[in-house]
Amino acid sequence: MAANGTLRGIARQLRIDKDTVTRYLVLLAQVARQRTRIHQAQAPKTISAQFDDLITIEHTKMEPLSVLLASDTDRWQMLGCIISRIPASGYLAEKARK
Repeated sequence: MAANGTLRGIARQLRIDKDTVTRYLVLLAQVARQRTRIHQAQAPKTISAQFDDLITIEHTKMEPLSVLLASDTDRWQMLGCIISRIPASGYLAEKARK
């Protein structure tokens, strides 16, 4: 049986409670943030940066998201990422506003 990427599926696969999976996920996110801060503080200054914007959907086409990425072109590293909700466009715009 595959875990299929959900908290319940992972808990089922590991034979632990889904709340335990959630607690570990929060803990690992905090550790990742700390390591990122340390890594960014020690990294040399960026001389050349590139920005890229991607529009994708969260659940349906009526819930679009904008993903802005900043990367260091010399070291091929991602510097940051911002995700924001944007209003639907095109033929779904009026339907999404309702």
